[in-house]
Amino acid sequence: MIYNLADDHDKKRFSAYANKMIEGDKFVELKTLNKRSLKQNNYIHLIISAFALETGYSVECVKTNFFKMKCNEEIFVSVIDGSLGKEFVLRSSADLTTAEMTLAIERFRNWAAQQGYYLPEPDEESILKQIAVESSKMKQFL
Repeated sequence: MIYNLADDHDKKRFSAYANKMIEGDKFVELKTLNKRSLKQNNYIHLIISAFALETGYSVECVKTNFFKMKCNEEIFVSVIDGSLGKEFVLRSSADLTTAEMTLAIERFRNWAAQQGYYLPEPDEESILKQIAVESSKMKQFL
């Protein structure tokens, strides 16, 4: 769940939910979402889904292999020396700032265009809505 704590109604809902979790003896994670906007987050998932729909790759494959590793290696891939040799660690897109995500999206869209696939811009709402509908229909296959 995501709560906007600037909104009084959401603040009350969050407090009630947190109190319920405290009583449940569970492990929980709490983090703030201030690195990038929800709109930007929704947009990247839609264009990744669009590319998956067009190419037949899974969403996870597109996100990992093309968006992160192929188009944005310097943003997402770190190499560390592990006990068994070099390890490649992928950064979570949740850790990106708005500026980093903007750059990553631009690179992905440009690369996709070079491959012959058009990915809509953020203001092309009708196309993005259609992608959302199509990807929800095909979710089990993506």
